[in-house]
Amino acid sequence: MSSQFTEYSDVTGGDFGRAPLAKGFVRAVYLTELGSGSGIEITQAQVDAAHKAGMGLMGIDQTPSLSLFGSGQSKFGVPCAVADVEPYAGTDSAAHVTVPARQARGQESVLYVGYGNWAQLKAEIADPKGVFYVIAEWSWSLAAAQSFMLAHPEVRGVQFGDPNSNPNTLVPGTNVTLAMSQQDIDVGRTDWLSTFLPNAPAPAPSPTPAPPPKPVIYAPRWPFALDAYLGRPSPDPRCHSGYFSSVDNHVVALWQQRMKDRGWTISVDGRFGDQSFGVCEAFQSEKGLTRDGKVGPKTWGASWTAPVTH
Repeated sequence: MSSQFTEYSDVTGGDFGRAPLAKGFVRAVYLTELGSGSGIEITQAQVDAAHKAGMGLMGIDQTPSLSLFGSGQSKFGVPCAVADVEPYAGTDSAAHVTVPARQARGQESVLYVGYGNWAQLKAEIADPKGVFYVIAEWSWSLAAAQSFMLAHPEVRGVQFGDPNSNPNTLVPGTNVTLAMSQQDIDVGRTDWLSTFLPNAPAPAPSPTPAPPPKPVIYAPRWPFALDAYLGRPSPDPRCHSGYFSSVDNHVVALWQQRMKDRGWTISVDGRFGDQSFGVCEAFQSEKGLTRDGKVGPKTWGASWTAPVTH
């Protein structure tokens, strides 16, 4: 078998002890009773024995509401990693509720579903982010199951054998057959299954991304002569108040909008009146500029590039 795939078994709690525990082997065990609203199928003693033997355990929820899966909880330290979405177990509607709940917590969701229902369920999931599948198709061979996973990266595993269709198949790592142990046989991606083994190394933490650089803000080009300014109406030919020219009106409105964006209380009307004069004086005082209430090239540039501290 390709090293990227590993066989594993799944079994209900009542049959948990019918096959020898195998070191380095993963067994998917149903944590909840089939088709019921509550109940646990395995015991703490069984979990402890499996872990002591070096076997990994993967939990499956098969209640109609999938509440254990949706809450993201563990039982006896066994993570509820898979939701059994079949007509007699969990339901499609429950998957539509529990998957978004897990996504909101940053947890992935693995849904166990028959091959015949897989395409429909997949199409119904609103957001596929972090959603994976285990497909049940007992007519396939091991090779067919592996080929299917190679073609579908969102499929984590395939259940391809059961005690009825493959009665004499040995449970990997043991000399017990499926018929003797009442276990189904699956094949899954090795990197996924290894996370369920005792003492599995924790995944390396994702590096904390560096904060994005702060954007550099440039002031619009000063549109007038260097000795010109925006100010209250004046006979001074260097003054541009916005009262007598549409060009001046546009420039004054641009500065007023910038000051408003910085948090100042100012009307954007394109006319440099007493309110604009007062805001300009206060801004110049705050930034250590010459306090004259006139917007010249230095005050204009600072209006865009100086830190916002007001």
